[in-house]
Amino acid sequence: PSSAAFKMTKSVDDVLVPGTLNVGDTVPVCVEAFLFFGIVEMDVLTLALMIIASVAGSIFMAGVVSKFDRKKVRFAMFIGLFLLATIMLCKVLGVGPFGIVGEELGLRGIKLIIAVVVNFILGALMSIGVGLYAPCMALCALLGLNVSCAFPAMMGSCAYLMAFGNGPKFIQEGRYDMYASLMQALFGALGVVCAYVFVKSLPIATLTKLVVIVVYITSFLFLRDGIKKGSAA
Repeated sequence: PSSAAFKMTKSVDDVLVPGTLNVGDTVPVCVEAFLFFGIVEMDVLTLALMIIASVAGSIFMAGVVSKFDRKKVRFAMFIGLFLLATIMLCKVLGVGPFGIVGEELGLRGIKLIIAVVVNFILGALMSIGVGLYAPCMALCALLGLNVSCAFPAMMGSCAYLMAFGNGPKFIQEGRYDMYASLMQALFGALGVVCAYVFVKSLPIATLTKLVVIVVYITSFLFLRDGIKKGSAA
């Protein structure tokens, strides 16, 4: 939705969208992680390694994305948003791993290695606009974790990778919109607190379907502008 708002209102230069998304959402995600972190029990080693991997992945990819010109950012945003919308659509339709019910609270051996490697990739994809939440939930389900473990894993990963991974990198390179980031930080944090305190029931399925449509439309808007002739600088 943030990507769609930036694109449709032309309030943020396309080349600054990845950085603005990650810098601006840092405060809301950290507030979210703080509020929800202690609700779910999860194996500390599994959680710590998944978080560390996501941070490492985000640092690696932020260094790449921060060097992209406008055309490359547009194509990257198209790919990222298209993948995100497809994953969300699979979640809505119950396709793939989203219906799997596991009971484990931690991972060891090859499953732990898979979790670390995939979360590294998901952390990297965060830098081009692919949200980590839905794919991380699918990953936890596939590996047999209790689906509730996805909450500390995904919230912790995003909080740490934005605060200590790609966020500082985008700021260092000046590849973000300061005003838009401040608005995201302020109103995003207020939204999280309101949801935590006041929201008791919400038609999530309907809302998610609407978001899927908006994200698909936005992805193709980035593709259209990426194909257009003109300066990539």
